[in-house]
Amino acid sequence: MEKIVIFARHTEAQTNEKQSVDVLRELSEKGKLDAKKMARSIKPFLTGSKVTLMSSPLVRAMQTAAIIAKKLDVEVVEADWIATGSLDKLQTTIAALADDVLIVVGHEPTLSQWIDSCSHVKLPMRKGSACALKFDEDISEGAQLWWYLDKNAVPHNE
Repeated sequence: MEKIVIFARHTEAQTNEKQSVDVLRELSEKGKLDAKKMARSIKPFLTGSKVTLMSSPLVRAMQTAAIIAKKLDVEVVEADWIATGSLDKLQTTIAALADDVLIVVGHEPTLSQWIDSCSHVKLPMRKGSACALKFDEDISEGAQLWWYLDKNAVPHNE
């Protein structure tokens, strides 16, 4: 069974001047709008799919994930291993995935490293960007890039 993994980088967060504790930085107003754009852009790829949405526990990632979850009508599962960058845990999660699609909301440089490790594709995972990889049943064979969305290339209106 083919599995899709979508890697989404959180959108723009407050500056360090507004919140000096990095893990507590919230999305800016622009970040909230960009997260809505990302969710609208991802949704058409998921028609008829069962989705698991997991997020880093850092506030800006959880807020991005919550906006995506609302648009997709799914729940967010908080996962510490996303923030710590555990490739082993990512691979275990993909292998055990019962749903068709796994969405992982996280941070740089971890997302780019995971994408490169899985597909040998180097992508600029800017804030608000997302990409999807397709895995065959044997995930050890790696993945193929399915699509990549940059926040500047997604629609502005609903």
